[in-house]
Amino acid sequence: MRKLLSLFAFLFVIGFCAGQNLPAEATSFVSTYYPNNHITSVAQYPAPSEFAYRVELDMNVVIFFDANGRWIIIESFEQGIPSTLLTQKQKAYIESLGYNLRAVGKLNRKAGDSILLIMEDGAGYRFDAAGNFMRTEMEE
Repeated sequence: MRKLLSLFAFLFVIGFCAGQNLPAEATSFVSTYYPNNHITSVAQYPAPSEFAYRVELDMNVVIFFDANGRWIIIESFEQGIPSTLLTQKQKAYIESLGYNLRAVGKLNRKAGDSILLIMEDGAGYRFDAAGNFMRTEMEE
């Protein structure tokens, strides 16, 4: 039992220290948009990779960041994506389809800053950097 507790304490310290190595932009993003969640694990990917960090928060939130701490993918089907991450145009379009904004479970940013919104039912909607609807598509 004592060894098990030591192992959990060790893993907690590693996870906490790994969170301290995140770029400031990533740390700020988590505290701004997920203030009630806690970082449970951080994985750092070797370069070159599309992602530099995979951050898990409690309540099944996963965020991928690039090396500068800019989010690339946010997945949060359990609690939904914070609506403050969506533009007014994106919100209006999603609501015009009859969705509640909490139905947005995943955001995926691509080159050129287009954003793919994945709904809890699996439907995907691509928007340009200005928030204008481009097309319906499936997640890659």
